[in-house]
Amino acid sequence: EIRLLDPALLVPAAVLIQKSFNEYNGKMNQPLEFPELKAAQSIVEHNQKLAKTNPSCFTLQATLPDGTLAGVVIVDARDTFARLSQIAISTGGQGKGVGRALMEAAVERAKLYTSAVALCQMAFNNISLALYNSVGFDVVEHLVSIRGLPPATLRPPADVSVARARLTDLDACDALHQRAVRDSTQPDFKISRRWDIEERIGCDDAAQVLCAWDGTRFVGYCAGIDDVSGHLIAETVEAAQALVLAAATLYRSQAEDRQVVLQIMARLYPGFFRWALGPAKLRVHRQTAWMTTHANTVVAGDVVFCGSDSG
Repeated sequence: EIRLLDPALLVPAAVLIQKSFNEYNGKMNQPLEFPELKAAQSIVEHNQKLAKTNPSCFTLQATLPDGTLAGVVIVDARDTFARLSQIAISTGGQGKGVGRALMEAAVERAKLYTSAVALCQMAFNNISLALYNSVGFDVVEHLVSIRGLPPATLRPPADVSVARARLTDLDACDALHQRAVRDSTQPDFKISRRWDIEERIGCDDAAQVLCAWDGTRFVGYCAGIDDVSGHLIAETVEAAQALVLAAATLYRSQAEDRQVVLQIMARLYPGFFRWALGPAKLRVHRQTAWMTTHANTVVAGDVVFCGSDSG
């Protein structure tokens, strides 16, 4: 049975997400995705909180005939692209069509609110890649997930300043996102992330939005790049570097375990990729595939775009 997550199953859903991701990463000799349960639990709790006022945000559960929780997926469909994340299937649910049923239900419900759906999938998980492709997802770009903290002594470019975003910056941030991700055949099809950006502006923690300026000209922003749900867009490599270093300074002041997390399209932005692994000393975490149900989606090469765990 597929239905909205029962609030009583919030913690079991978080446990399933943690176990599913960590077990697979362990088999592939990858770093654990959720070393602590609280990280997975906070993601589920946040989406449940959003769901109270936004029906386009929801979590679906799959249960077996005996009532056992067998799968979960988190959906945020407030913007042009619905974003699917934390897709987890229990060992007992594998090979029984649970994954397909859950994905089909998630896509169907998401399209009640928006026209396209996106997700990121670990590139080495061949079974999941094949499943997602069979239910309508195509690979747009391959990403390299990197993380860490740049050296505190690394200085930002002199011509770029970074400041905390204000609501008056929202239009500029959203316009840059629409420029970075677009439809190759429909110029008027706007791929927006306005809801996500607006929610993060004003946050006091690492989720907050930072804006980059070259003099008085807006040149980029980043939003919550301390985990895989954040993203960064900049007009220049220098602006992207300044945003990463400003975010790292913020994270150092908040908690010892915070770090910068980026999903870089290395094919499109080799200069930024070299800087991130070189002077910034970030490390490769894994490779992922960004997939969408909107086949004509393209990413601009004239800006630096680092997407989230769902694009």
